[in-house]
Amino acid sequence: MNAVTDRRLPEEPTVPIVFAVFAALLWYLQTPRPHDQGTPDDVLRAAHSLRCQFTSGVLARLDSLPPSRTEDSGTEAVFDAIDRHRGRARLVAPRGASDVSVTVGDHVLTFTELAPSGNPHFTVIFARFRPGTKELLAGDSHYFHDPYGVTAVGQYYGSCRVLQ
Repeated sequence: MNAVTDRRLPEEPTVPIVFAVFAALLWYLQTPRPHDQGTPDDVLRAAHSLRCQFTSGVLARLDSLPPSRTEDSGTEAVFDAIDRHRGRARLVAPRGASDVSVTVGDHVLTFTELAPSGNPHFTVIFARFRPGTKELLAGDSHYFHDPYGVTAVGQYYGSCRVLQ
């Protein structure tokens, strides 16, 4: 054997690398995420971002006699950057985005948006899981008044899941 053909590559430090990867994986799996934490109250308190889907609802037009009522499919929204101490959050919905106020209750979070017209929009997220899920139950209420058009109230039902 000569020096050219008998060269060995230096051994790689495989044991420390495997150990480091294993330790990082173990840390990740043990780090609690808001949607994995125990009770509905814990999940709601830890949430910084929620995606809500309102799958059914009713729209009642008050400007007709008697008031007319129609089933409505609802919508979805994301409440992001929830800051309970300042009472603010960001609402992102299909119709646009806006800042909303946050009211913290014992077992609820209430988001209030006032449209430029002054019409209020409330979303209440409850510290109760939808059966069989880790999604929080929620209700969404809209109040509309256009002096030249519709006066109506909408009530929608659904659930929210924690994004962060």
